[in-house]
Parts: sequence; C-alpha cells; structure tokens
Amino acid sequence: TNPTDAEIADALDSVDVIRGSLSPLYIDTGTTKILADVGFGTNGPATMGGVIPALASIGIQPEDIDIVYLTHFHGDHIAGLVDADGQTVYTNARYVTLADEWNEWVGDKWNTADDANRNANYDMMQSLRDKFTLIQDGDKVVDGVHVVALPGHTLGQSGLLIESNGERLIHLAD
Repeated sequence: TNPTDAEIADALDSVDVIRGSLSPLYIDTGTTKILADVGFGTNGPATMGGVIPALASIGIQPEDIDIVYLTHFHGDHIAGLVDADGQTVYTNARYVTLADEWNEWVGDKWNTADDANRNANYDMMQSLRDKFTLIQDGDKVVDGVHVVALPGHTLGQSGLLIESNGERLIHLAD
C-alpha cells in the first residue's frame, strides 16, 4: 500500500518482462462480427500482441471482422489497426467510435510536435478516416449493441451495452 517512487522503481527493476493484458471483446450477432478494441497487434510488446492469434483460435481472421469498435484511442487499444508496415489489418471492417474520442485525438484542434505517441495515433487515424463512423452516447452500433459514454480515462472513452434474449452485458475497458 502506498509505495514510494523508489520502491516502485526497485520492483520494476526486478522484472524481466512486464506483462499487461487487454481483453478485446468479440461479438457475433449472427450477421455481423464486431471486435471491440484491437490491442497492439505487431506494434507493441510481444507479450501483448495476442488478439489475432486468439481470433484465429476460434476460426476468425482479421478480414472476417465487419466492425471494429474502439473504446478509446490509447495505443494498447488501437495500435493493432495497422501492421508494422502501416497496412490496414482489418481490411473489410468499418471503424466505429464515439465522436468525442475522435475529436479529442484526431479533430482539427490537435497539432503538436511535443507528443510522439499522440502524433502517431493522429497520423494512423487520419490514414483510416474514410473508414470511420462517429457516433454519440446511446447510439446503436447494430441491433442489440449500443454505445455508452464513459468519459474519464480519456475524454471520449466509451463502452458497449449488449442486449440479447432478455440479458444485458456492459463492456468496459480500462
């Protein structure tokens, strides 16, 4: 509880590999295949590039995905949209996110040379701009899947409310 900066640094120095986790949600409505967040893909730590192999383990290839829903634009949720060569990974998908998140990270107001990660996100999203649909809190992604605004972690962070056969699931990230 309440470690000092020195205690945190010591703990991190003793670890060979820092592992994180991200659990993108895969939804198959019967007519539409949705992936909520895509992880790092090949653009991050090797220990966090498992989304495509996980999908393959259930017989799903990136080109099978119809909609990629992005909860927010941090690298561990979006870097896997493109491969190491900058080519689109989910080639047949349209991308959906909350308009507030798009405007925060990619809107016309953003322009800086001071933040390399933010600029890389901006450049990647600009290259995919034509594939994006921007929606609002409460909007339907597809029947039974609606957006829930969850600002805080980022200004436009969101989740999904999934309803089927009288049951509901809310998908949250970070």
